[in-house]
Amino acid sequence: MSPFFCAIFLLDLSSLAICTGADNFSQIFEWNELDYVWPSEANRTEVLQNRTFIPDNVEPRYMAVYGTRIFLSLFKYNNIPVTLVVLPTSSASSAAPKLTPFPSWDMNGNGDCNKIEVAKGLQVDSVGRLWVLDSGSDKCNDKIWTIDLINNDQTKLIHRFSFRYFMHDLVLDETPHGTFAYILHKRDVNIVVFSLERNQSWTVDTPGIVFYSIALSPKEEPRHLYLGDWRSKELYSIRSTATLRNGTRTANPELIGKWTALPCRILVDNNGNMLAAFFRANYVHYWNTSQPFEEQPFYEDTGLESSCPFTFALDQNGTLWMISLNYKGKPRYRLLKAAVGAKSLKASPELSVILICSIVFCVILPSLVILWLILRHRRNNNSLPSNTNETQEMSVFPNEPPEYHEVQYGDSGGAAEYENVGAEEGLYDEVKYDQVGATPPSPGLYEQPICLSPRSARRVKAMPERPRTFENFGEAPLAPVENDDVGPPEPEPLYDEVAPDYSTPRFDDTSSESAQYLKILP
Repeated sequence: MSPFFCAIFLLDLSSLAICTGADNFSQIFEWNELDYVWPSEANRTEVLQNRTFIPDNVEPRYMAVYGTRIFLSLFKYNNIPVTLVVLPTSSASSAAPKLTPFPSWDMNGNGDCNKIEVAKGLQVDSVGRLWVLDSGSDKCNDKIWTIDLINNDQTKLIHRFSFRYFMHDLVLDETPHGTFAYILHKRDVNIVVFSLERNQSWTVDTPGIVFYSIALSPKEEPRHLYLGDWRSKELYSIRSTATLRNGTRTANPELIGKWTALPCRILVDNNGNMLAAFFRANYVHYWNTSQPFEEQPFYEDTGLESSCPFTFALDQNGTLWMISLNYKGKPRYRLLKAAVGAKSLKASPELSVILICSIVFCVILPSLVILWLILRHRRNNNSLPSNTNETQEMSVFPNEPPEYHEVQYGDSGGAAEYENVGAEEGLYDEVKYDQVGATPPSPGLYEQPICLSPRSARRVKAMPERPRTFENFGEAPLAPVENDDVGPPEPEPLYDEVAPDYSTPRFDDTSSESAQYLKILP
């Protein structure tokens, strides 16, 4: 794999480490239609016939998870008999489970002020109590219920408000001084505060702003209350919830940033990452609240189409549970989950070390190997093998005159040879040569004086005698030589590239007088 593709792969891997995507979610259940667990089949047949129940109108709006149970509040249409239901987080059956009214069929009923009429916002506190916000009816004011999930689902009506309708979402603030609920009232420019210990509620005005979505920062003080504007895409914050708990009647939320769409649901996990689902948007985005506001992609399902396609909640272990709703496709409903935390929304130090080591192994190391191969290839091109033609071993030095060296000859009457050996070197007493194929030089190759390498010079000296002339500039010049007592000199042509003649004796033949003479040279 090339370093380029390794780098692309590692960048993709790091982006997956920064944000949980579709591949990180596992699907638990899917439904094309949601139905209740009815007391009897006769009851189901009756409501379907008189259309007091229409399965296509089941629309989960709010969600809470505790242990092995998922609690949902359904949007209240006239043909939805129960708005608070429960699902298991797993099932031994291959069929998706049905909705079970919670805590029972009898505890749900519209128009009865002592029953759960229209369940809205849901939260579970640290002691296992499910808080249910009930928006009431024409006859009954809004109220809050608690259901003890640890003690046999004991249900308690803890507070009735002085108004009705339009209370829709809440968050819980558990402090050493008591438990408080911050509640949104989407038709008024205020926040409702409820104290469990005092069983009192009051309103805190937010001049000019009506909020629809609400979330609370982790438990470290000061806790921030995040609020999404009902009329715009703007996100606001109240810097400290202590001012709300102390009985203040007016708050001035601070503008944090602006989303790409109008949020219908927001949530902050224990690591300070805010998730946001939007009206008529098929994606979920997030923002790390410890950094300046910057919206980042988290999850996307291109096939969804509904007013608020997602609702989600965290369980005690930090696992994110999410239901998606698609009006015009199948499956219509999907239950998903994904582990959300520091390692899924932000790159962890351990993962950073792994990525750095992977970059070194996949990018830097192959680059060094490639560089080494390139240098080796260039070095091989500069140093030729021994079986190449002599013309490849010759070099032309246009600015340097040829240098001639005088060579003595033996009794056989050999002529003087002219050679450029570059530097002074001694003669060998016995010369062996390789077989070299004769290749005629180009006529225009030797416009400058010919210079032989030391290796070529030794080979030319070892060649047998054969007359030859240069085609372009005639006979090679002869250097003056001195006569010795062997005999008069005879001219001998310079052989620059001649194949060996095996018909003549080799110089290593001790019967040759020339070979005997060569052995006694210094």
